[in-house]
Amino acid sequence: MKILLRQVEDGSYYVSPGRWTKELIEAHDFKRGVAAIESAFDQGLKNVEVLYGFSDSVPNIERPAMDFSIKLLSPRRGEQG
Repeated sequence: MKILLRQVEDGSYYVSPGRWTKELIEAHDFKRGVAAIESAFDQGLKNVEVLYGFSDSVPNIERPAMDFSIKLLSPRRGEQG
């Protein structure tokens, strides 16, 4: 299984702090969902989603029937976050 962070707005994948890519092959595999979520919070990332790919092939990440995502969104105005 591969676990990635992806920006909601432009679909780019997390590589390292401050570095994003459009290429799945370059994306950082967090190995554990909690590691991806902790990294997003620690870096103050907003509007990202955690993608879980349930196969060994990286392109499978793009097939929603096989995968799901958890979105970490900026709070709406008036909400605390």
